[in-house]
Amino acid sequence: MANCTKCNTLLGEGDAFCPECGAKVEAIIQPPRATQPSPPQSEAVICSNCGRQTSIAFVFCQECGAPVSSGNFSDESFYAENIPTYDPDTFAISDNSNDSDAAPKWKNRKFLPIMIAAGALAVVVAVTAILNPFKSSVDTPLVYAKGKNITITLPNNLAPVQLTEKIYDGPNSAEYSYLSFLLQYSKNGRYMVYADRINPDIYSMTLYHRDLKSNDPSLKIDNDILAQRYMLSADGKKVIYLKGEEGTLYLHNLKDKEKIDSGVNAFYCDENINKVVYEREGTLYIKDIKGKKEREKIASNAELVWYSKDLSKIYYLKDDVLYLKSGKKDSKEIASDIARVISNYDDGSLYYYKESITEIALSDYVTDDMKDSDAQFAQPTLEDFVYPDPDPYWAERGITTTDYNAYYDAVTLYREKLIRDGFRRLLAELKIGKHNLSLYYYDGSKESFIAENVVSLHEMSHKKPIIVYGKSATAEIQKINLSELTNIEEVYNLTHHTSSSELYIAFKDKESVIQREGSAFHRFNNSETKLYFVNNPESTPKLMEVDLSGNEASTPVEIDSDVDTFYFKSESDQLYYFKNLRVSTCDLYEDGELRASDVYMTSVKHVPGSTDLIYLSDYSPKSDSGTLNILKSSKSVKISDDVHSFHAISSNCIIYLKDYNINRSKGDLFMSKGSSKSIKVDTDVVQIIDSLPQDNQSLLWFPKS
Repeated sequence: MANCTKCNTLLGEGDAFCPECGAKVEAIIQPPRATQPSPPQSEAVICSNCGRQTSIAFVFCQECGAPVSSGNFSDESFYAENIPTYDPDTFAISDNSNDSDAAPKWKNRKFLPIMIAAGALAVVVAVTAILNPFKSSVDTPLVYAKGKNITITLPNNLAPVQLTEKIYDGPNSAEYSYLSFLLQYSKNGRYMVYADRINPDIYSMTLYHRDLKSNDPSLKIDNDILAQRYMLSADGKKVIYLKGEEGTLYLHNLKDKEKIDSGVNAFYCDENINKVVYEREGTLYIKDIKGKKEREKIASNAELVWYSKDLSKIYYLKDDVLYLKSGKKDSKEIASDIARVISNYDDGSLYYYKESITEIALSDYVTDDMKDSDAQFAQPTLEDFVYPDPDPYWAERGITTTDYNAYYDAVTLYREKLIRDGFRRLLAELKIGKHNLSLYYYDGSKESFIAENVVSLHEMSHKKPIIVYGKSATAEIQKINLSELTNIEEVYNLTHHTSSSELYIAFKDKESVIQREGSAFHRFNNSETKLYFVNNPESTPKLMEVDLSGNEASTPVEIDSDVDTFYFKSESDQLYYFKNLRVSTCDLYEDGELRASDVYMTSVKHVPGSTDLIYLSDYSPKSDSGTLNILKSSKSVKISDDVHSFHAISSNCIIYLKDYNINRSKGDLFMSKGSSKSIKVDTDVVQIIDSLPQDNQSLLWFPKS
């Protein structure tokens, strides 16, 4: 095996030309070394990290990857020529040095075909040392897409490892984005599962497990696993998954797999995979996996609607009746005539809808303004329009004339009358069921009625029982004249609910009302102690704040006017808002003060661990790029032009993709290190594959199709 010296692609045996750049193999083959290169003795130093001998000729230790103290880390030209490049959205890293001698020595030689060529080791060490030092605790690795595969940097030696053989036949950026939902990690970040060989027709895949503290190859769990129908346990040592169109549910302990059941359509389990609830042929079952017990039937023809994380409480609907299955107790009926459960909380409280249907005749929405005249309208005949000739001479001799124009006009009017008669027959026959949703709250022991005529649900708290909703207006029925009716659909449209201008908030079972003017957007702050909305956006929009700290909503307070929308920094109540909308750019404000101008509104992101924001300005839709800036202490600092996408690790480490070719979906990756010059990390980068939070349960319930 060898690497192409022009592009560093791993060559296969018998390759006459490099599959990546097309160079002739006989001119470029360079055999890989089995051992690390020996440092020049005259420049030998001892690595302060691992204690092994290395050389000041290397910027990074060739044994452990730690920076060599004599290396010049701020010289941009050195990085551009020798160090691979890195991306904010993909963490993609590639080698620019073409130095296959730097390839790391792996315990298992079988892993060599899936490694990125050697020089990338130095780059990953540089990037990861800044982004995520991987000390004693194992963090989620950097995952990125380049070519047709996904790659990670391993935390124990920081070398980039190509995980997959071929994730898609022809991946594009949208498919790469979806990959973030296929990665799962253990709580301590040490273990992960990932997908390969995705079948786009049925979206099945081969699933692998990897220990990120080991150099051992990934463990193949199984193939033909349905996408997003698997879960890694919190300790990372068990995987539960649904396999094949037949829906066989398996548990894998990283040694053997155990069949749980077949014909499974959906499943859910606790984070340790000790218990599992699943639906099979319309019947809900629960199984104690850890206790090796037989499955227990919960209910047939039932729909699972909520469950506690430890599966001690299971709520389900059967024949529109809500039941609670708690532990070993028999199921308990909670409420009947349930249309939909809309929100639930850890204390077992719920919000749900009950629905009533009122039969309404469509004729109630139409005024028959032509009833009397149409009743006297006879079908015209041609004889009715025959008159004596206007010339008396001919008239005396019995000569007549026919007014064809008047006849045709009468025929047209009669046809319109027939159409109205058709509408009359339809309106007399057609009736609709008008749905009325009533809101109820269940506190764990009893249900309480809150409101009826609910037509919209605006916002739900995830921390405590608070929801925001709208009701239908109580105005008189709006009618249409039959003479103006052109289509029966126009009558159906009049039967639809129209929302009232008031905004309603329920605190458990207590309702509060907020007066507003055409509010279009509502959102809680992150602590869910206040509600914000933009009032009357069609005239002079005002950003309003409602205090929710008590048991009822306070009177809305104006924060600022001419506000288009607003933004909360992640996991913070820090409020920013946008004014002076210009197509896709706005001005960014905080506390009534201008913070940044010409901001590409959808690009704003927070910087973890700080109050800083990063954003694009001077945005061009044609190139899908702009100028990258960081907002620090109310002052904007430019980072780079022509930036397509970006990602902030910290205020002193921002990764961005620039000079992006939209047609090729590729660009160059740079890293900004605060006051230092930006470093070119990689080329031909598609994007970062973001990883999900450690709570793999957020991906469940898993319907099979």
